[in-house]
Order: sequence, then structure tokens, then C-alpha cells
Amino acid sequence: MGNSNSRKKVPHKRNLNLFNKLKIFITVILVSVILIGCEKNSDEIVSTNPFPGDLSVVGVTATDTVIYSKPDSIAVITANVYSTKGISGVYCTVFNPLGKFFNHSQMFDNGRTENGDEKADDSIYSTVIRFSKTDISGFYDVEYSAVVGAGSAKIFAHSRIYYFNNQENIPPQLSDLTMPDTVAFNQSFKFSVTAKDLNGLSDIKEVYYELYNPSGVKLTNSQGISKFPLSDNGDVNVTGDKKAGDGIFTQKLTIPKGQPAGRWKFDFTAVDRSDSLSNTITHFVEVK
Repeated sequence: MGNSNSRKKVPHKRNLNLFNKLKIFITVILVSVILIGCEKNSDEIVSTNPFPGDLSVVGVTATDTVIYSKPDSIAVITANVYSTKGISGVYCTVFNPLGKFFNHSQMFDNGRTENGDEKADDSIYSTVIRFSKTDISGFYDVEYSAVVGAGSAKIFAHSRIYYFNNQENIPPQLSDLTMPDTVAFNQSFKFSVTAKDLNGLSDIKEVYYELYNPSGVKLTNSQGISKFPLSDNGDVNVTGDKKAGDGIFTQKLTIPKGQPAGRWKFDFTAVDRSDSLSNTITHFVEVK
């Protein structure tokens, strides 16, 4: 973590060692949170057991986020699959955030741009899903299926698309911060904050905190990241969060002995998928 303030003299070697220890510690915490606590929007390959030896699934992709902006409000969906027995058809079925049917499309490997396909006969099947301003905002679930030979259609993968209809976006709001006022070095402590969004909880992209040491220096890890995420993932052991999807975002932290004693500043903020920021809640923790 670097100090953004310029310094006229070289700091004492012991201070550098302490600062490096803090950098390593925060980096480990951050990496753990990113790997375990973030929303999983990646594409999921379902077991190919229905196609033993018949269908090989290399991967599937779908546009991660679509924001309505006439006329180009589309999501491109692709599936890289092949079979020695021949593929009779590849399809995707889309369900809206309420779980209701939204769209069913055949996917093509014909190189036609109107289908979102870049190259013919490369085993990558594509289609385009269009959204309108009347479609509700939220996560749309995509279900992939294929027909091998003369068989029937069987599901082989899932993915998700977040759609925002760009109609009267309202920034998220943070409230009800729960956090200790005083902690000891090497003491693990938990903190949580409630995030709400009138456009739906799924419109919240991230809740994070920024951390300042007693000297007022904003901490940044070795990757240049200074916004440390909180999680609403229900992982009590890792993040301390009790229930996934309840709008209460939580994190655990330990400040190791040897770091500066005094008042550490925490700033909590939420951001939605249109990059609108919430109010910021500030809290000071006395570390001793």
C-alpha cells in the first residue's frame, strides 16, 4: 500500500517494515473476499452426463450487463460445443427476474452478424437477445440446451445477464451500520451495513469500505485497489455474513499488532449498476 502524500525524508526502516506487513495483511484479506464474497455472474457449465461421449462443451458466454439505450439494447449469447454424432440444434431459453419465460431462441454457427456469430462452422453457436425499456430490471437467467443427432433437447449450461431498463434510476442507500468503536490488535472483528435500492437489490453492484490509518493515509493494496468489498453471501466462516441476499453486507477484519495505534477511519459506500453512488457512512475505530 502506498502513501499518496509526498515525503521529504526517508522514513525509518522499522516504519517501512510495519507498513509492508499491513500491505500484505490487507492484500490477503482482500483476495479472500474477492474469491469468496463477490456475486457469481460467471457462466456455469452443467454436467454433461445426459450426453455421455456425445457432446463436448468448451464454454458458454453471455453479455454480463445490458443497459437500455435505444436502439442497441442487446445481449450476445454464445456456446462453444461440438459432437462427433452431429448437432441438430443449439438453443437458449431466457427467464426474467420473476422467473417467468422471456425468450427462446435457436443459436447459429453461420457467421451472420445478425445472429451475433463471428465465424461460420467454428463450433461456436450464437444468438442475440433484445431488450426493451418496458422489460423489468434485474438478473435474467439463460438456460442452454442442445440436440445431438436425432435425440431430444437437453440442458448443458446456465448463465446470467443483468438488465437495467434505464428508467428513473434511484441511487442505493446505506443504513444501520453495526461496528465496534474499539478493538485490540490481533482481534478479529465483524462489521455490517444494510443496503437498499428502490430499483431492486439486484441493482446494487457493490458495497465497499475505504480504510484510512490514524495518519489519514488511505490504504491501497499492491494491485492499486482501495475499495474493499463487503459481502451478502451467507458465508459465516469467511465473511461473517449470516444470510445471503438479505441486503445486509458484512466483512471481518483483523489489524495485526505492530500497526499504528489510534483512530482508524472507515468509509462505507454502495454503487449500483448505473454507477450511481449511495450516501457514505463514516465510522472511526480506536485500535489499541
